[in-house]
Amino acid sequence: MDLNLPFHTHYVRKLGPGDVEAFKAHLLRLDAESRRDRFNGGTDDAFIERYAIRSFEPRTTGFGWFEDGVLRGAAELHRAPEGKDEPAEAAFSVEREFQRNGVGTSLLRRLIHYAQNRGVKQVQVMTSPQNMAMQALARKFGAKMAYVYGETVGTIDAAPASTLTMMLEAFEDVQGFVSSILS
Repeated sequence: MDLNLPFHTHYVRKLGPGDVEAFKAHLLRLDAESRRDRFNGGTDDAFIERYAIRSFEPRTTGFGWFEDGVLRGAAELHRAPEGKDEPAEAAFSVEREFQRNGVGTSLLRRLIHYAQNRGVKQVQVMTSPQNMAMQALARKFGAKMAYVYGETVGTIDAAPASTLTMMLEAFEDVQGFVSSILS
């Protein structure tokens, strides 16, 4: 049954264990430059297949940007071990044809709300000095940039959780769930 509803064909939602194959397929579709930007170096398919499985461990939360039901962009938040007051690390991957269209902004906004609501004080984005798009995205969210051991590190201070950030996360979760059902 085709409802012909005027919904966007893209949406963002949290990723769960059932999304491992979609995440793996997304990473495998990245072109060589996008893979290098995501992993700060060259990677082969075998590495990506192992990485995709490890990305669903308990202290890692993923968010996916979907177009027509296909995962085309992803953000991961890797939180420090329980009891450690260290920044969480954010990682992003967006397929070439979807880059520079607001995908990273949508993903980072969701990731920051999620981090705030879990007491994360800082989120770090590490990238190569050549990845100007990722650096610009981090700066858009107030990142302080530094050059450390051959990488550019952007540190975003996350404000404490508030009623608003909790409501936003809940709304975004429902919106992503409903959009995924309707797509």
